[in-house]
Amino acid sequence: MDEFLRKVRLHRISQFCSDWVKFSGTMKRGRIPKRRVQRLKEYTLFFEGCKQDDELGPVAEKCLTLISKLDDYRDTFNKGENFDEVQRQADVIIGLVNDIERLMGKVFENGV
Repeated sequence: MDEFLRKVRLHRISQFCSDWVKFSGTMKRGRIPKRRVQRLKEYTLFFEGCKQDDELGPVAEKCLTLISKLDDYRDTFNKGENFDEVQRQADVIIGLVNDIERLMGKVFENGV
């Protein structure tokens, strides 16, 4: 992959991570706004384009899976009725975030 393209993609992934931190911060307030989920969904096309990349493809796949789970999580969280379901969904999302962090660690080990 072209070095410039690689840096652009890594920058875009870092933007996604920054938006993820903002999203996760909204949970402390007791309600997740629909706009926060929509903001993360805006990265879908970008990650679809990265799936073919040998190095960033696995990261893109995990991010797409994470994005696909956010609407259900937001709805369940905002209802506040079924704590066990919220916890189950949160555990899945936390697992995906941990996988993304692990995969990004491998990318950065290979040099930026």
